[in-house]
Amino acid sequence: MTVCALALLTIAPQSVKAQKQNEGILLYEQKYAAEAHVLQHADSTDQSLNWVKNPKTAPDKAWTPDLKIPQLYRNKRWTLVREKDRTVMHCYLLMPSYPCKDLWLGGEETFIVDARTGTHYQARGTYDKAIWGETFALRGVPAGTVLDFPIYFPPLPENVTQIYIYGVPRWASRGGVILNLYPDGQPPVETAVGWSDIRLPHLIEQRGPYNPDDMDTYDVYDGIHIIKPNKDGTMALWRTPEATYLGIALEMNWNREYFNFSSKTVLINERTRHMYKIRRIMGDIPMDRVFFINGLAGDWIAFLLEFEPMPIDDEDDDDVDTWDKISYSEPEAEPFHVWGSNWSATFKSGLAIKQLEMNQKYFAPYERQVVK
Repeated sequence: MTVCALALLTIAPQSVKAQKQNEGILLYEQKYAAEAHVLQHADSTDQSLNWVKNPKTAPDKAWTPDLKIPQLYRNKRWTLVREKDRTVMHCYLLMPSYPCKDLWLGGEETFIVDARTGTHYQARGTYDKAIWGETFALRGVPAGTVLDFPIYFPPLPENVTQIYIYGVPRWASRGGVILNLYPDGQPPVETAVGWSDIRLPHLIEQRGPYNPDDMDTYDVYDGIHIIKPNKDGTMALWRTPEATYLGIALEMNWNREYFNFSSKTVLINERTRHMYKIRRIMGDIPMDRVFFINGLAGDWIAFLLEFEPMPIDDEDDDDVDTWDKISYSEPEAEPFHVWGSNWSATFKSGLAIKQLEMNQKYFAPYERQVVK
C-alpha cells in the first residue's frame, strides 16, 4: 500500500442502554469480554479445594446471554460502575452443569491504570477474602445461574476518561487495550456497520497513457468513504460465505493524495498458515497502479479490500477460529519516482480476528464538517 505521506487505537465499549447498577453510575460495559473456556471439573467431595461458600448472583438484568451452554463457562460480559466511595468491576460467570475448580478472579497484580497519567488504582479485593489472590471452586449452584464476582477499586476521579485494566485474566483484562469510559454514565450511541455500508470511490478523471513516474497520468477518484478520526492503518474485518472484506483507515494529509495497492497482498492465518489472496479494491480501482483520491486535508478515509472467503467459525472446522490471529502482508511495490514516493512493503501481524470484527464500528460513515 503506497501513500504519498505518512502520518491511539481505543476500544470503544459495546453499545448498550445507559443504566444504574448497584446504585452506581455505569462507566463501561463489555459484552464480549473473553472467549468460552471449558472449566476444569471438580470432585464435589474434595475438601482440599477452596469452595466458595456464598456465591453472589447477578441482578436479573445484568447479564442476558445469547447462548446458554451449561457445560461451558462463558464470561460474556463485565461492567465497571462508579459508586460513592469506590469503583466496582462486576465480573459475570455462567455456572456450568458441574462443580468446577481452578478459578481465579484477581489479586495483588490487579490494577486500573489511568491511560493519560499512568496513575495506578490498586484493587482492594472482593466480597469474600477467601477467594482474593487464591484459586477457588464452585459447587451446588444450578447450571445456568449467572454469578457476580465484584472487584473493588478506589474511586476514580471524574477526569479519568481512558483506562487500562490489569490482572483479571479470566475476563480478558490484561492490559494492552485502552477502554473509553462513558461520560456521565451515558454509553455512546453506535450502529452496526456492514461492509456494504462502506462508500466506494468512483472514477472522475481517466488519464493516460499511465507512467508511474508522471503524476499527470494517474487516474483520479472521488467519493471515498469518510470516517471519524482514528489511528492510521486501523483495520476492520467482515467475513461472508462469498468473500472476506478488509477495511483500512488512512489519514489524508492533502486535498489530493495518491495510493497504490499490490495484487500480491494476502491475509495469513498465523495458526494454520493458510493464505487468503486479495481479489480487488472495491470501487473498481486497479491494483499495481498509482492513483489519486480527492478529499480534504485532515480527512480520515477508508478503503475496502476484497479477499478470498475466510471460513466463518464452525465447531467442526479447524480452518479458522474467532480467536485466531492473522497477518496482513503487502509486498514492496514497483519503484516509482515522484514527489514523496514510497513503495515499501507493509506487514502487520498479531491481528486478532475478533478484534478486527469489533473494529467495524470505527468505519461508520461520517459527514465532513468545515467551519470557516
